[in-house]
Amino acid sequence: MSETNKLKKGVPTNHQKKIVEKDEITYSKKETEKQLITLTGITTSQINQALKIKNPYPARVFLKVDNQEQDIPVFFRIKDQKGNYIRPKIKKGSFLQVQGHFSIGTVYTKQSERKSFTAYSYQLQKLNQQIESYGKKQSILTVSRRIRKRGANKRNITSYTLLETHLTRKDNQSCLVNCKQTWESIIHKYCQEKVLGQELEQEQKDKENINDYGSH
Repeated sequence: MSETNKLKKGVPTNHQKKIVEKDEITYSKKETEKQLITLTGITTSQINQALKIKNPYPARVFLKVDNQEQDIPVFFRIKDQKGNYIRPKIKKGSFLQVQGHFSIGTVYTKQSERKSFTAYSYQLQKLNQQIESYGKKQSILTVSRRIRKRGANKRNITSYTLLETHLTRKDNQSCLVNCKQTWESIIHKYCQEKVLGQELEQEQKDKENINDYGSH
């Protein structure tokens, strides 16, 4: 076998390269022509590089969606004007909406395997929506647990328990909108009772001090 034949066998020809490139374009076109799926949720991580060096989508984030038990790894397949894949500026705890489709491959974790999502576009929701859907939920859960642990007023303990149950449901985002005024009034009432209780306690101590002083 001549050196020329060896070279042809080891290195792909221009014709072979064109076929490969054409197949890649066709596959990419078929992927994007699929019906796009919209996912909306809270990011549980900030944007980082994909674990695999050869992965064609360098930007990845994990998204918490209500109807999914596990966080979904989202890979961004979005290019800039120069044809390079972009790295969106997305922080942890952002209220994010992405459009794309679930990839054929799976991402393996220590517990199990899960499908990844390829995003062709994204949109960050307004800050107030982000706070209502995530921040306020965490805040009220913390407050309600603290109240229950310390032994809140028995008249309100049922309301706190009921509210906490609502907030821990899977459809907590829609529930938050419905019970927003409820928990705000509960917290306001609790604060009023706490301040009033402290004032009454201090007043009782003052009376005891006066009585002790008078007895001497």
